[in-house]
Amino acid sequence: MQLQTVNADIIGFLRYIVESFHSLAESQQKQLHFLSEIDSLYLEYDPEKIRQIVSNLLSNALKFTP
Repeated sequence: MQLQTVNADIIGFLRYIVESFHSLAESQQKQLHFLSEIDSLYLEYDPEKIRQIVSNLLSNALKFTP
């Protein structure tokens, strides 16, 4: 598996991913919030791999939260 890394702000990227789940959360009458103690954190990461991991976590969290 080859990584396609970028050097970018992961906080902004995570916020973007979480926001994409807001309508799903609202349709299930659940609240979803993204909180971070820092505004930005630049590091090297693979956006597609992070998106897959975080999307899976959020999807499962919404699915199994009463």
